[in-house]
Order: sequence, then structure tokens, then C-alpha cells
Amino acid sequence: MTASNHLSRNRLLRLLICQAFALLPITASAFEAEIISIIGKGDERASSAEEWKAASVKQRLNQGAFVRTRDLSQMALLLQDQTQLRINQNSMVQIKEVSSGGETTKLELTQGRVWAQAKRKVFSADPSRGPAVTVETPNAVAAIRGTDWEMVVDKTGAATLTVLSGEVEFYNNFGRVSVQPNEQAKVEPGKAPTKVLLTNARERVQWVTAYRPQPERWLHPVPPDLQSIVADIEGARYGDALAALEARNAQSTKVDAALLLADLYLSFGRVPEAVGLLERHQDDPLAVALLARAYLIADHFGDASRVLLAARAKHPENVEVLLVQGDLSRFDGDAAGAKSAYQQALAVAPNNADAWFGVGRVDAEREAVKDGLKSLNRAIAINPDSSLAIGVLKINGL
Repeated sequence: MTASNHLSRNRLLRLLICQAFALLPITASAFEAEIISIIGKGDERASSAEEWKAASVKQRLNQGAFVRTRDLSQMALLLQDQTQLRINQNSMVQIKEVSSGGETTKLELTQGRVWAQAKRKVFSADPSRGPAVTVETPNAVAAIRGTDWEMVVDKTGAATLTVLSGEVEFYNNFGRVSVQPNEQAKVEPGKAPTKVLLTNARERVQWVTAYRPQPERWLHPVPPDLQSIVADIEGARYGDALAALEARNAQSTKVDAALLLADLYLSFGRVPEAVGLLERHQDDPLAVALLARAYLIADHFGDASRVLLAARAKHPENVEVLLVQGDLSRFDGDAAGAKSAYQQALAVAPNNADAWFGVGRVDAEREAVKDGLKSLNRAIAINPDSSLAIGVLKINGL
């Protein structure tokens, strides 16, 4: 493996995570955070004295605001200081203070699971300054210095901190630990934090990818007997859809239900279960394409390459197979191979927004500004809700 390929593979999770956000450059203004995406259902309130209200995408939040997620739901926030938050199901976070010019951003996680990326890495180079972000939990505080990290707080108030990159000081009145990359620290009520070394911290945060269920992408047209389940998925009634699909899949070997169920599993971060379902249907090109995506999320590039090699021999013009081949090539540092795969997809389906997005993103990353702008705008014209394409335009200044 070349050094560039190794670097690309190590960055896969971060690239997937960043796709969860529109990557909007927020400047100093009258609000501290913006809700970038919601999968399922979430709520917000301006303060502890207010009633909870349904949250919505593009909603702006001020200092003191709370957000929470419901069962089988996730929410993504972008703070004014460019800190990114991804909040998993059944979690509650308060935005206590957001930096507008070098101060410390302060958050509180009462319960649940949050991934974050703090942008102001200059803080880590100057120990005399405060941390970029602090996160209060019921039994400890995490002081973040320019890092990717995950925090889980259970119903007892016990917390588990996992660090992917950077450094976090985790402390309470009983003690303090410094948590480095690929380390994890835990704290229980009435005890000092302790830490352990992980073999692969990234495996813990697969739930945080930007993947969201797209039932009509994998079943088009939708069979009549699955239309009510697809309606539940599109209506964010994920619990009902999940129960119905698991019951159906237990009684049937058909690929249709397996595709929908695997698609849901990936959106919840249940990657091994999605892989197990899809590996039984490798004669179906859509199942193989979705399986390859699952392998990419799991950082199993060799398995993704293996199944795609066989799929392209059997289904050389399948659009989904070509699209995931483009993604694999891009993540592996092969820009020319990625663009070729996306262009082959466009030869089969000229109005495929994902293929135009793929071409545009490759060009944008290669600083081919004119071509990238054209392709990304084409993707947006086909799919006006393509926040990813809009985000790539903004982050690259196109």
C-alpha cells in the first residue's frame, strides 16, 4: 500500500463524517449553532424554562439552547466556531456557550452519545490558552484540544470518552487523565476517570457516518407489499419500519426486504448486521453495491474491492455498482479512476445526481474549478435537496 493510499484510508471515517454537514462557513452573528441534518425526529428548546418543540433542518439556536433526539434518530449541528456535532439517538445536549473569537466553547451532555470535531487546532499548540471546547457530563468534564472525539453518557451518569485524534483532558474532583489518540477513558459516579488503550477507536464511531436511508434508491419501483414500510421510512417512523422489516426478513429470503433493512441498519451504524444481510445476496447487483458501501464504512477496503471486481464483471453497466466503484477509487486516492467510474455511470444514466456530484467533487478536490462548478451545479439542478453538493461548493469557494 502506498503512503498516499494509507493516508486516504485512515481519513475515510472523517470524510464520511464531514458529509453529514453542509459545511457552511458560519461567521459571527446573532446565533450560536445551526441544525444541519436530522435523521428521524428531534426536539429543541431555547432554555430549561421553555417547552420542547420539534426541531427542523436549518433551524438556528442561541446560547443556552437544548437539543434532544428520539428513538432511532440522529441530529447534526454546526456551531459558530466551526465545531461539528453529531448526536445519536436518545441524547440531550445543551449549548451553554459558543466561542466567537478565541474563548472556550462550552457544551453539556446530560445523557446519550455524541461525536464532535473541534476545529481550532491552534489551541493544542499553546497550552497556556484554554481548550477549544469543554463538555460537561454528570460526573466529569472533558477539555478538548483540536480533536475528533466521542462521548457516551449512560442513565447512571457514567461516561465513556473515546479519542480519535488530538488530546482531551478528562477530570473531576477525584482525579484527571490525559487521553490521547486511540485511547478511551471512563468515569463512574464518585470515582476518578481511568483510561484504556483501544485497538481501533474508529470501529466505535461507525454510527456517525452521514449515511441516511434511501429506500427508493434501492427499490424502484417499490413493490406493493413494501409500500407501507417505505412510507414509514420516508416519514421517519423508523421503529415501525425496522420491526416490520426484521419480521419479514426472518420469514423470507427475498432481496427486497433485505435491501431496505440493510439500508436502515447502515443509517443506525449497525454495520456488521447490514453486511451479514447483504452477503447472502451477492448475485443481486444492488445488494452488492450496498454491501460494498457497508465495507467502506467499516474500513474494509479489500472486501469492497473484491465484491466490486466480481460485480463489475457481471454487471458492467449497473449505475449503483459504478457509483460505489467511484467512491472506492476516490477514497483510495485514485482521482482518475474515480472520475472514470462516475462518468461511466453518467453514460448509462445522464441525469443521475450522485454521478454528477461525484465528478464535481473529484474536480473540486483537484482544483479544476470551472469543471467542478459545472458538475456540482448540475447535481443540484437535478436534486435541489443535495446539501452535500452545496457543501462542496461552499467549502471549496466555488
